[in-house]
Amino acid sequence: MTSPAELEDAWLSVGAAEKASSVERLTRGVQIASLLEVGCGTGAILAELARRHVGSEHAGCEPSQVLFERARSRTYGVDVDLRCATFEDSGFADRQWDVVVLSHVLEHTTDPAALVARVLGADRYVVIEVPLDGAWIGWIRSKVRQALTGRARADNAQGTSSSFRPRTSAEWSLGVAVV
Repeated sequence: MTSPAELEDAWLSVGAAEKASSVERLTRGVQIASLLEVGCGTGAILAELARRHVGSEHAGCEPSQVLFERARSRTYGVDVDLRCATFEDSGFADRQWDVVVLSHVLEHTTDPAALVARVLGADRYVVIEVPLDGAWIGWIRSKVRQALTGRARADNAQGTSSSFRPRTSAEWSLGVAVV
């Protein structure tokens, strides 16, 4: 019998493949040696990027102990430096990364603009993904997830910040290109 965690990991792997493809597409032509995923959750995206050899050095930080333990138990096929900490507390903020991935992280922070500004301050390329709540594809995915795992949404050990709202690049005033 398959456990709920195994079913959820299978579901997350489907999404991770799509997200890894997006990272590859957005960084096409970029020489990537080091890759960091901030808020790596269960490690599904990081594992997929490592499997595809996107970068030669891989790291991830996750502040939730529950999700960190799941990430730590995952098989990556390469050495991955995982830390149970926020970006600021992980030590990863003290160095430059070729690519930093934040996938569904900003909506879990109390100050998304500060996190983005900090990441953009030192790193070469930053790939940010935020949820599009209310989009029809999200509704379809939630129904598929529910059919496969019995839950419409993943358990969220960190909780979602009620302060998040979609912002335009002008509001963020960070001078970044949104693609």
